[in-house]
Amino acid sequence: MAVDETLLSTVGNGDSPPTLRAYTWRPRAVSLGRSQRRDIKLDERRCLSEGVDVVVRPSGGRAVLHGDDLTYAAVFPADGILGAGGIAATYKRLAAVLIRALAVLGIRADLARSRGAGGAAVSLPCFTAPARDEILVDGRKLIGSAQRRTRSAVLQHGSILVRGDQTDMANLLAEEGAASALRRSLTGRTVTLEEILGRTVDFGEVAVALKEAAEDIFETKVAAGELSPEELAGLRMRSAPLMPKTLGGRPGP
Repeated sequence: MAVDETLLSTVGNGDSPPTLRAYTWRPRAVSLGRSQRRDIKLDERRCLSEGVDVVVRPSGGRAVLHGDDLTYAAVFPADGILGAGGIAATYKRLAAVLIRALAVLGIRADLARSRGAGGAAVSLPCFTAPARDEILVDGRKLIGSAQRRTRSAVLQHGSILVRGDQTDMANLLAEEGAASALRRSLTGRTVTLEEILGRTVDFGEVAVALKEAAEDIFETKVAAGELSPEELAGLRMRSAPLMPKTLGGRPGP
């Protein structure tokens, strides 16, 4: 998360090119939306005993349990072709990349048309309901995304469910009533790549499909790279400001 926030800054000031990252999480972790920390009550002891880290994303959105998903982070200038037109327009452009990536894997996906959750529902985890222009397969949510915009740059995070079960998130809630409601809400509403394809899916396979889709949609070459000296310098300046001190979480790699 610190890397992604650093990229938001360095892309915004022109020190980094538009960047697409894809990564997994070890150990498992719950990421909370930037403004969600007070809206959801996690069982801190359970998180610690099960080895689940907790981190607050620099992007918005709601809680996601990571470990069996592939996370993407797209960072680009706010005044460029991807950032133009505001939040909705950007979601649609990146949704086109995600749908194309799924097509590379042999999956036909659709865009959700609902407006998404609001009000009290912001306390619920991300995969309880699709927001507008998120990715569905046969009516079930496969990819959840969230955005953060500054004056100069945009960061969009997304979680692609490769395997596993998001209902595990219910075990980490502090209130049993809320946990039971969450289990009911999630049941049948999500789907994973392995469920759809009926086979084992490698994270690297999904990352390659995402890269190919970005190249196809934007008609450009996505070059592999490492963090630059400017990005590393910015990263060193960030002393884990996003992590709840009570949980002592570590960011994913």
